[in-house]
Amino acid sequence: MKAAVVYPAFLALVLLGLGSGLNGQDSESKRAMLKTAEVPFRSLVEDGTIKEEGRFNDASKTYEAIEVRDLYVKLADGGQSGWVLRSNVDIVGHASPKPDPKNAIPFEIERWAKAKLKKTDEAIRLSPSDGKAFADRGVAKHALKDYEGAIRDFDESIRLDPKNSDRYLRRANTKRIMGDYASAEKDYGEAQRLRAERAPPFLSAAIRNAGIAKSKRKDFRGAIASFDEALRLNPNDAIALRERGDAKNSLSDYRGAIQDCDEAIRLNPNDANAYRNRAEAKRSQKDYEGSIQDCDAAIRLNPNDAYAYSNRGMAKRRQSDYEGAIQDYDAAIRLNPKYSTAYNNRAFAKVALKDYDGALQDYDAAIRLNPRSVTQLNNKSFLLSTATDASFRDAEQAVLLAEQALAKDPKSGHARNARSCAYALAGDFENAIAWQKKAMEDELWLKDEHMDGGVHALDRIAKWEAKELWLQPE
Repeated sequence: MKAAVVYPAFLALVLLGLGSGLNGQDSESKRAMLKTAEVPFRSLVEDGTIKEEGRFNDASKTYEAIEVRDLYVKLADGGQSGWVLRSNVDIVGHASPKPDPKNAIPFEIERWAKAKLKKTDEAIRLSPSDGKAFADRGVAKHALKDYEGAIRDFDESIRLDPKNSDRYLRRANTKRIMGDYASAEKDYGEAQRLRAERAPPFLSAAIRNAGIAKSKRKDFRGAIASFDEALRLNPNDAIALRERGDAKNSLSDYRGAIQDCDEAIRLNPNDANAYRNRAEAKRSQKDYEGSIQDCDAAIRLNPNDAYAYSNRGMAKRRQSDYEGAIQDYDAAIRLNPKYSTAYNNRAFAKVALKDYDGALQDYDAAIRLNPRSVTQLNNKSFLLSTATDASFRDAEQAVLLAEQALAKDPKSGHARNARSCAYALAGDFENAIAWQKKAMEDELWLKDEHMDGGVHALDRIAKWEAKELWLQPE
């Protein structure tokens, strides 16, 4: 494959949208036209080989960014295309699936980063006050996944030059990958403030990225306000539209979520994440066929998207296609063996098929992978309390798991429900009824139609008032 394609770091930041978020590990496709001029570039990947650093001088060329994955962007020039390593600021991007190894070999990234590390170590030794050298070394450490070391270098580069907005951005992106969303949001804000007057496109992207950080902290209303402002500055920011739709979905504004995703897809028909986000909103509106169709589109655009398979599995499960759902969850886990939600969802489908052994194994895997999650604790506790097969019921373990869930989220209707069902199994029907009524204070849970949801609350209370167990239907 022959390609001679480059892009400036600043344009890459604005047009390719570093700030996309999916559980810390997503990939995206983005269409944008990049006008190239005489700009420095890091390297070019051709058939797995990274070329030396150099310059590109053809100011008349226009390239099309057709795909973004991990540290690479794929640019097209007519019938030719090639993977290019993200440069400078842009290398401090989010983690996501790797490109085809035929086009870009991860080892080459490591080799590049180690060479950069050696070069910047020497630069800092010779000039300890070289802020740029510290910033560049932070980029290299980030590429080697030494995020704490990268943060220390970015801290020093900012101390040496506190007016350099790019360094705040680099540090913000690294903090976001580490899960420090509140601090990342502050850095995005400072970068935004420093560049507001002389770089309006940067301002829009920085505000959008701050909104994504707010969404990660579950401040969805604050996130929507940031996305609104970013879109005021740049109405054609498809990523801001897509992410605003995702935030609206989290606030149960499904119609608004679908409208935003519709517009994002109109602006960029190849954005797999926009289809995936719209699929979630459609599923919430019980449009399961529409949700499956959008997941199909997302998978077609990005066959390595574990989240799209999991979302399709959820839609199939709501159609009672449990075998089909399990197949999709299997695919999601194969693509991302550490995807705890896929294990949890697969367990839910196995419960419907009365495969309690398999379900408990999946819940255990989900808890092991994400011990901070309340959902898996609730679900396992609920199964141990309400399984139709008495040999799987375990009141002591169910109570313990429910207590752990409540300690993490005392106001959760699902956690309160898990405790109430565990009390009922232990024969304490009075406390079971009291905790079921407390669960009913959670309005979202009260509308939940799943087996452990609030739509069954009155049926449970009626059973317990009669001193009978409420079990999952046959």
